[in-house]
Amino acid sequence: MNVDKSIDGVWKNAIVVNYRNANKKSHLLENEMITFWGTVKGLKTYQSSGKQVTIPEVYAKYITIMGNEK
Repeated sequence: MNVDKSIDGVWKNAIVVNYRNANKKSHLLENEMITFWGTVKGLKTYQSSGKQVTIPEVYAKYITIMGNEK
């Protein structure tokens, strides 16, 4: 998930958000804008295109769908 939108419209500053959905009837779709509350776990490191990437990881307790990003 990217959390900051630059003035040229590009989303930046990725984070990992883990969320266990108790309501199986609801799910998140691409380009949805959300607000979430949770706990920061720390940093998550993974491989992408041969490079090691480290980003913040959060465990969301609550998520509210705010609408779609146009």
